[in-house]
This record gives sequence, structure tokens and C-alpha cells, in this order.
Amino acid sequence: MKTDKIFIDIGTHKAQELRVLSGDQKFIVSEYILWWASLIIRFVKNPFRKIPVKYGEGRYIKSPLHFSLKDHLKILYTSLIVKNHIRSCKVISVDPAFEVASKYVKKIDEEFLFFPVSLSGADNSLNIIPFYMSNNSLSSSVFKDEEKFSKHSYCLNLSPSDFFQRLLNLNILSNNNEIILRINCEGAEKEIINALQKHNFNIKIILGSLGDVKKVHGKDSYQNLLKNLDSNNVVYQYFKGTDPSSWLESFKLLTKI
Repeated sequence: MKTDKIFIDIGTHKAQELRVLSGDQKFIVSEYILWWASLIIRFVKNPFRKIPVKYGEGRYIKSPLHFSLKDHLKILYTSLIVKNHIRSCKVISVDPAFEVASKYVKKIDEEFLFFPVSLSGADNSLNIIPFYMSNNSLSSSVFKDEEKFSKHSYCLNLSPSDFFQRLLNLNILSNNNEIILRINCEGAEKEIINALQKHNFNIKIILGSLGDVKKVHGKDSYQNLLKNLDSNNVVYQYFKGTDPSSWLESFKLLTKI
């Protein structure tokens, strides 16, 4: 099936974002309840903590109390009733942690392609590189951090430019497609976005998190990336599958395209 819209998910992990956007009701209800449960836990424990846990740090950007009743009804209605926000898209998933991601991507009921590779490095590079694994697998990365990772494995790595060129050659992608990019890949985001732009892809929306660009490459690199997106009319919206406070704005963006 040919489609004008391509949803590219890079750093899929347990497909949390894809599960929200495709209407996985069990997952959505579970995360929504945990959001409220976290509020209660913070209310009870924060008075006894030396450093209270604040919103904007850690798992949740905003408290459930930040939203009106109308907003909460929109979150639930849009995720549980409207359900599928990527129905009209071909979905391409990329994640080197095959043993983790493969358990979840097969549950996504869409036209789906999964590539168990990492994307980083100079043009035309194809290597087997160390893949550093965190204990919970969430922050696993090709970027070494002795304090963060206790073990490593290996993965196949392609340059982002070469990867997208191969997809073009195979007619999996075309320059006529509208690209929705969901990305969170521990610092490689800038290279991946630059590669898409190099091949003249029409990036409409970027969902996910670009914060790791700042952590890995510095504040200037992060600010330059944001300026690049703004000058190319690419909308960036923070979105995290396990943070319901990030869902509503992302839903609104997807309904506009």
C-alpha cells in the first residue's frame, strides 16, 4: 500500500509512543493511572525529602492538576475513542535493541517495517560497534558513558545518510512523502535530522525529545538544531509515551496533517 505519510520512529524501545498513537487501550489506561498515582506519591513523600521531586524533572513534564477537566476528557477521548493517530501512515521503526523492541513492535497493527540497527556516524559508514546497555534498557546508547552503563553488546550501525538513501533506492520512501519523525536516540538526533534534510525529505513534524543533543553535544549544538527546524518550518513537540501530560499537544498536531 502506498501512502503519502510516513511515520518514522527512531529509538523505539518498548514502542511506548507507537502504542499510545495506535490506541493500545491497556497501555494508555495504565499510564494515565500511574500519572495520577505519581501525584499522590509526591504529595505524601515530598515534605520528607531533602530535595522534592518537581515536575519538569524526571518522568512527567506537568502535573495532572495542570490540566482542566475538559483537557483530561480530551486526553482520554482522543486516546481511547479516536484511538489511532497513525492509521493513514506507513510506519518505519528503528532500534538496535532487537531483543527489547521486537516484543512490542509486532503488536502494532499498521503497515510496519522494523530495522534493528543504530544510526550514527559519517556518510557511507557501515560498522559493527559497541552498544552500551543500561539496567532498565531505556537509556541504552552507542555513546559510551562509564558511569551510566555497566555492560555492552554490539550492534550494526549505518550512517543516517546511507540508511535513508537505501530506503529511497528501494522505494520505501520518496521525496513526495510527508515525514512525521518520532525520535529519542541518546544524542544522534541531530545527525539523523540533518540526513533527512540532506535527502530533501519533507519533514512536517518532529515528536519525541531532542534534549539528549544538549547532553551529548552541548547547548550551542542544541540551539542551532532548534533554529534549523524553525527556519525550515518543522514543528517540534516534546512527546513521551509514558508521560500523559505530553499527549494532548501531540494529538492536536497530528490531527492537522
